[in-house]
Amino acid sequence: MDADTPSVKARKPAMLRPTPIVDGGLWPGTLWTVGCGRSTSTVVWSAARERSYRRTKGGVIGDRWGVTDGDIVRRYPCDDLVASPELRVWRGVRVDAPPEAVWPWVAQIRIAPYAYDWIDNLGRRSPPQLLGLPEPEVGEAFTTAGGRKLGRIVSVEPGRQLTASIMGGFMSYVLVPEAHDATRLLLKVVMRTGRLTAAGLSVGDLVMARRQLLNLKHLAERAAA
Repeated sequence: MDADTPSVKARKPAMLRPTPIVDGGLWPGTLWTVGCGRSTSTVVWSAARERSYRRTKGGVIGDRWGVTDGDIVRRYPCDDLVASPELRVWRGVRVDAPPEAVWPWVAQIRIAPYAYDWIDNLGRRSPPQLLGLPEPEVGEAFTTAGGRKLGRIVSVEPGRQLTASIMGGFMSYVLVPEAHDATRLLLKVVMRTGRLTAAGLSVGDLVMARRQLLNLKHLAERAAA
């Protein structure tokens, strides 16, 4: 995923057009788009710019797992909630089930963390079956861990995305439909914090978020089978 890929050649094709990127996006500079919409050339060039940005601004260890360059450059709802975050991490997994089968499990994070229950749920088992919860609402608690309600839901589009705040950070779960009734389940976390703290949080999140996404993948695929 992180292998270098060739950038757009200096000679401009007929349909090459610039799009400025302002501060607050993934990086400052200009995107060159070939053809219509977000073409392959745009994503390839954008990924190269992101690597350059990380070399100058600095990424943190463990900031990516299971994601593609396309997943990195897409816009997430949490991006609009934190200006210039020191912590930016991306997680992703392919689920062999349609979004409508994945979404109820994302919504059920409200009652359990679905990661390592012996760590973040005081040994209480996250429910392995759907409980028929109503759709999540803005202002509702984001999750329940060890019997305590934590965080707040700040934005929700049922079946598409859920964004929440917790422990000073913001996170967005995004469901992207794929061919053959599959779903890309993506998670991005952003937070303003110190550089060293960001590195520690990134590694800790990698361990827990990876387990959570894999658990949700397993449960959704089993229910859809």
